[in-house]
Amino acid sequence: MIADRVIAESLAQEIMALFGLILAGCGVLWTLVGYLSMSILRIYHMIKKKD
Repeated sequence: MIADRVIAESLAQEIMALFGLILAGCGVLWTLVGYLSMSILRIYHMIKKKD
């Protein structure tokens, strides 16, 4: 949305929008890896817990 308003219509506008989408996608993947890691470590600690 910012690229649409700030940059005149050109290839640079499309490249900036693509860069934003790639950055957002990387953030989603990073978050997914974090949540999966927390879940896996929680299960691991439940299995290894000695009562």
